[in-house]
Amino acid sequence: MKRISDFLAAFIPASAIADAEQARAHRFFIISCFITSLFAGIYCLMSWYIHGLLFAYAMVVSVIVFLAMPFLLRRGLPLYLLENLFVLDIVIVVILLIYWGGGIRVSNLAPWPLVIPSFAMLMQGPARALKWLMVSLGIIVFFSYFTFKGISFPIRYDMDKDPLFNTLSLLGLVLIVTAIFYNSEKQRRGAQYDLKQQNLKLEAMNSEKDNFLRIVSHDLKSPALIVSEFAKYIDDPELTEEERKEYLEHISASGERMLELIRNLLDINVIESGRLSLSEKEFSLNDLISNYSEQIKLLAANSSIQIKIDLPVQDITIVSDKARVEQVIDNYVSNALKYCPDGSRVDIRLNDTPGYVEISVKDNGPGIAARELPTLFEPFRTASSVPRKGMHSSGLGLAIVRKIADVLSATVGGESELGRGSSFYIRFPKK
Repeated sequence: MKRISDFLAAFIPASAIADAEQARAHRFFIISCFITSLFAGIYCLMSWYIHGLLFAYAMVVSVIVFLAMPFLLRRGLPLYLLENLFVLDIVIVVILLIYWGGGIRVSNLAPWPLVIPSFAMLMQGPARALKWLMVSLGIIVFFSYFTFKGISFPIRYDMDKDPLFNTLSLLGLVLIVTAIFYNSEKQRRGAQYDLKQQNLKLEAMNSEKDNFLRIVSHDLKSPALIVSEFAKYIDDPELTEEERKEYLEHISASGERMLELIRNLLDINVIESGRLSLSEKEFSLNDLISNYSEQIKLLAANSSIQIKIDLPVQDITIVSDKARVEQVIDNYVSNALKYCPDGSRVDIRLNDTPGYVEISVKDNGPGIAARELPTLFEPFRTASSVPRKGMHSSGLGLAIVRKIADVLSATVGGESELGRGSSFYIRFPKK
């Protein structure tokens, strides 16, 4: 199916691909051209068999015209012009069929003029279908006039095969109309499904936007209020130095919270917009983890949390963006420090396996419920576990981790159990 879809897409102009409805109309027209050319070819063989050579030649020309239309569409001819040409070709075929079949004399030829407005309706809508209906009525009136006058048209095929011709003609009429209507209905249902999916996506985006605004307003309002309130009293002459120092610490911590949220939001925006630039080069993961652990130990020491690293003896190097890999590790370790109780330990481990290189961060925190794990890497999703006193989670850290991993062609995941801590990893496949 994908090959057929790719084949049809090759005939759709670039200007129509972006518009789902335009793409659907072009696809329907292209499929109709191929279906009609197939039936025209079958009618050519049938006419040849019953010695209707003139009609057989006309069908050869029709096959060429129908097959040429998708290529003309790809060359830039307007769709509405080709649709009119398509229906006009049907008109000519119907006229020749009636003329060389002896006029509108039997039931096998009378229904054929209905094909003209039917195709026009499917391709161009009711307004233009009405115009082509007038053409069909004109054809019927024209041939009926000569019939009433007793003037007959020459029958240009072997009359001994007339029953076969009648049967095949009606059978062909039913099949071609059914095929085109089936194609139209399939395209319509496909468009409805795409529209439904788009609506669901828009509803999800709208819900995510509301959630985003709610969380951002809450997360920014709280620290901003703290900054505002403490700033009012910072110059109060009755404050002691210890109280003033405490107020400044609260202001600084709240400012850091706001800065962290803004930085995370900017990271999400940059990654999703495709503007994240990578600086890939070969570097040592052993050195990266060792240097990072030395930097984070001071912060962890404030809560009596021990940072332990477990590195293989052999140096492991990869080709990637060093800063982004460190950002992933920092997000994992920062989360671990937020939830670990005082006096616990955070393990950073580097594993070298036959298929991939893995960096994992394990903590001894409260753990995460199994039902919450699958959604933790989505924006603004946080676990029900409560961070340590004074700590706060925006719900963006792990979402950024996943998006960075996607850009780095890496995979991320986590394992946890309530009461037994959590472990999160990033894996780089070996090339």
